[in-house]
Amino acid sequence: MKKKAIITGIAGQDGQILTKILLQKNYHVLGIAKNIEKIDYLKNYGVTLLKVDVSDTPQIASLIKTYKPNEIYNFAAQSSVAKSWQYNAKLAEVNGFSVERILETIKRIERRDYKVKFYQASTSEIFDLSTGGMKNEESEIKPLSPYGAAKAYAHMITDIYRNEFNSFAVSGILFNHESSYRDLNYVTRKITHGVASIKLNLTHNLILGDLDSRRDWGYAEEYVQAIWSMMQLNSPENFVIASGKSHSVGELVEYVFKLAHIGHYDKHIHIDKNLFRKKNFSASIGDFSKASLGLNWKPKKNIFQVLEMMYKQDLKALRETRS
Repeated sequence: MKKKAIITGIAGQDGQILTKILLQKNYHVLGIAKNIEKIDYLKNYGVTLLKVDVSDTPQIASLIKTYKPNEIYNFAAQSSVAKSWQYNAKLAEVNGFSVERILETIKRIERRDYKVKFYQASTSEIFDLSTGGMKNEESEIKPLSPYGAAKAYAHMITDIYRNEFNSFAVSGILFNHESSYRDLNYVTRKITHGVASIKLNLTHNLILGDLDSRRDWGYAEEYVQAIWSMMQLNSPENFVIASGKSHSVGELVEYVFKLAHIGHYDKHIHIDKNLFRKKNFSASIGDFSKASLGLNWKPKKNIFQVLEMMYKQDLKALRETRS
């Protein structure tokens, strides 16, 4: 019998990648998102798509009870750290409280029906990334933004349901992970799309924030595969998924301009200080040692290989659009 999975936030990068993985593994997939128009193509592969706000508790609970999934993957979130200072109440509702209500629905179902596995998309933003150093599953939770605080609540409530109610509830603490599924508001996609546009003389400038900002970046396809592996364990555990290395935004910019054979790239960079974070971040990196042992997982592609893939795809798409 085919397994059934519900993916909330299916329209995002990780939701689309996971859908591809699950379809390859012969799952039935029900996808939930506020904006499903851009992923209408998934219907061609047998995916059921529903336009639902994850904070609509009665509707989400009804879907879970009716669909009876084996696995639920929760990617639904307000995802902008910068914008999280502007809509704190809605952010807390979607990124935090809705997670607890999904877990409570699962708990009530399990009392009289069957077991459901739950995955929560946690993030490195639950840590104090201003301190630098390695972060692992035991690192102090000390978020620096409303986004991080809401995600920290979701992370901790997932732990509580696992420890207090024996729920199969896990959090994947994923550091930055990129692919061509990224929206243009993410810095890696801004860079690859922007440089491709400059290469084709469609634009002249690339507007960015702090070029000295450093992150631990990896390949989204590999990270999402790790998510699925977490859900196949017999006992639920949290895992950090990361590359174990950090690079500055400036390094990424320089690399993509070199790929495009554009010299004097600094002429094309415009710095917008409104895009700077409220607090400077150090070179915090993720320690994936536990995932290496528990999931037999380690990163293969580095961020520069990922950027090359993204740049080539953006260049091809822009050429096709122009022709």
